Amino acid sequence: MTLLDEKIQKLPPYLVKEVIDFVEFLSTKHNVTRRGKLKFSWFGKLAEFSKDYDALKLQKQVLEWR
Repeated sequence: MTLLDEKIQKLPPYLVKEVIDFVEFLSTKHNVTRRGKLKFSWFGKLAEFSKDYDALKLQKQVLEWR
């Protein structure tokens, strides 16, 4: 029996359930698969707006929308 098994054996049942839930959470968090490299196909698509907007104007517009 491992140290972890021994510690789990000493816990009340409701905490054992929490340990199991946490282990399942860690397992799903760890097993997240990557979908591949990021693609920048969108790069340059808004170039037509660059003559009308600069970073400051865009920032002000975003604040107005909020």
